[in-house]
Amino acid sequence: MCDGKWLMRDRKVLALDEHALLLEVQTRAQALLGRTGIILPQRFPMH
Repeated sequence: MCDGKWLMRDRKVLALDEHALLLEVQTRAQALLGRTGIILPQRFPMH
C-alpha cells in the first residue's frame, strides 16, 4: 500500500496492466533486435 492505495494484493499487481506491459516489452525488444541484426532462437514461448 502506498499513499492510501493498494499497489499489490494477494501477490497480484494492481497498479498496472501486466499483460499490456509484457506485450509492450516484447514489441520493443523485437524492434531493438531488428535494429542490431541479432537473431536469437525462441527459447521461452510467451502465450
